[in-house]
Formats: sequence, C-alpha cells, structure tokens
Amino acid sequence: MNIKNILGLKRVYSIVIITFSFILTAAYLHAEELAVDPNDVIAPPSDITFTAFYSVNSKSDKLYRNGNVVLNDADLQTNMGVLRLGHNFDIAGLKVMPQLVVTYGQIDLGRNLVSQPARSSTGFGDPVIGATTWLIADPESRTWLGIPAYLSIPMGDYDGQHGAFNIGENRWKAITQLGYAKGITDKFFVEAIGELSFYGKNNNFNGMKMQQDPSQSLMGHLTYKVNDKTSISMSYYHTFGGESKLNGIDQSDRKNNNRWLATASTWVTPGLNIQLQYGQDIETQNGFKQGDRINLRLAKVF
Repeated sequence: MNIKNILGLKRVYSIVIITFSFILTAAYLHAEELAVDPNDVIAPPSDITFTAFYSVNSKSDKLYRNGNVVLNDADLQTNMGVLRLGHNFDIAGLKVMPQLVVTYGQIDLGRNLVSQPARSSTGFGDPVIGATTWLIADPESRTWLGIPAYLSIPMGDYDGQHGAFNIGENRWKAITQLGYAKGITDKFFVEAIGELSFYGKNNNFNGMKMQQDPSQSLMGHLTYKVNDKTSISMSYYHTFGGESKLNGIDQSDRKNNNRWLATASTWVTPGLNIQLQYGQDIETQNGFKQGDRINLRLAKVF
C-alpha cells in the first residue's frame, strides 16, 4: 500500500476510533473502564451477597479531535443495562469480594459519521469477572484500602464490519485499581481511586488489527451522610492515555478527558438500596463529549 493510501486510511479511521472506542464498550464503562461509585471502596460486612441492576443512559452530540469540535450534531445515544453480582467473605484475615458484571444494551447513531452510516446496535457486552481484596477494612477508624482486579472476556456481540460500533470489543482487557476511603468526620467520607487498564489485540477491526496503549484513570468522591439511610456525593473522574493503532499506524487519539457526577443514595429497606446519578463531561480532548448522563441503580443485599 502506498503512502497516500495509508494516510487516507488514517484520516478516515482515526475519527471512528476516537468516536467510539470507550463509550461503546459496556454499559458501566465511560472513559474509565470500570467506573467506581461512591461508597464502593468501603468494604461490606462478611458473608454478604450483592446483586445490583444498573440503567445507564447518555446522549452525546459533540465530537472532539485534539480538543477541537469536529462535529456538532453527531446524535449518539446509549441505553444500557448492567447486572452486577458479588459475594463478600474472609480469606486469611482479608475481606474478598468476587464479582461478575454482565451488560446488555443498545447504541443508536442518528446520523452518518465519516465511514460509519447511521445505525443501531443491540446485544450483550463482554462479561467482566474479578474480585476486590481489602488490605485494610477498619470501620472503627473509618479506613479502607482495596485492590480490585478484573478481566474482560471477549464473548460479547461483535461484528468486525462495524469496528468499534459494537457492544462487545473482540479483545481481552485487564483492569486493575487501587482504592482508598477515609471517614474525615462522622458525616463526611472521601474516596480516591486509581485505575490502570491493559488491552489485548483486536484482529478484526474493519478488516484491520487494532492495538491500544494502556489507559489510566483517577476517580474521587466526597460523600455526606445525611442520616443512617441516605447519602449524597460529588465525584470527579479523569482519564488519560490509551492511544490506539490500526495496522501499526498511530491514531493520535490519546485520552485526556474529565467529568463530574452527582449521586443520591438511600436504603428504602435494610436490604434494598436505590441510587440516582446525573453528570456531564467537563472537558474532552478526543471523542464524544457527553451532554447528559443519567444512571439508576437498584441494589439488593442479603
């Protein structure tokens, strides 16, 4: 292939990559691979089974390239459902919670975007398995330190002809995190989480091989306990790295994006929790900028 054709492919597919590479991966995934909610770093009691269903909905119109708007009316909507299962128990004096995350949803692109025509995609995302191990879980001092590790298995719905416009990703992913939580008063808690993700190859991305550098994310929460049942939180998420290649050609799509999220959570019964979230992107370097993000979670513990 001559240089002119290579550069042409780079111009066409770089827009497609930055548009979809993170948003379409799974329902609970934003720029960070596995977003950590407020209070998630705090270890639950032992022998607790956790079942949660998430409804994650977002709308994006603006597409950014190197910090500049290249499209104002892209009309991308995602509506996802996530089932998350976990059980907490003690091993050698440490609290451990294995988890399974299963995604099903729909992605709608309302208009043609470069080489990708308007279409709708529905199906299952790649299942995620893993566990969180708490090195520190001390309710008396209100201190927690957890290490989650997850593996995304390429079993979701995927059509290589549509590249990133799929619910599944057709590649393995390893996601590692480190989370710290501290009660600074009886009412206020802070949480800080770092994430590092590694990506396998996708050998059928529009007939090409896609590779991606590791990505990193920082997440922080400030939570106020209104009472024993209800809390409100403000969160900040920042993601960077993760530049991709197509057939060895750099796509110049490195992430440097951030967003805010507000959360209200309440226990309607001792074993049933309802959580509502609203947020928006603050700044987007490459990719879609989310205008509105609305999440609902129903969680049952027993």
